[in-house]
Amino acid sequence: MFNKSRKPGLAGDAGQAMASVGMAACTEFQGRIDLLHPGQGGRRTPVFSQYRPAFRFDDSYVPGTVTLPEGTEMVMPGGDGAEVTVQLAQPALMAAGKHFTIHEGSRMVGTGQVLTIIR
Repeated sequence: MFNKSRKPGLAGDAGQAMASVGMAACTEFQGRIDLLHPGQGGRRTPVFSQYRPAFRFDDSYVPGTVTLPEGTEMVMPGGDGAEVTVQLAQPALMAAGKHFTIHEGSRMVGTGQVLTIIR
């Protein structure tokens, strides 16, 4: 620009994200979560509906709310996991099949995978 050299821009500079085909900014999805047991650095207590952790998708941390399916009272750490509905506070770039991690502060307490995008 105006005969000045500029350093090349990369995806992620200035808050921009580069999306591949099939990716979309979404705020609600169905997913499967698995909580780490205390020996792996996870939670000691079970998770109930309306659990509010942060979700990490690639480079972004997004707060969200987990709603358990009807008939499921809680999800135990180190247990079988559960299929849940997640409502994110902000849109995040994702696609069906994408993996994410679940965080409480700086501590990772679980993992998950997007099954279907709702909105």
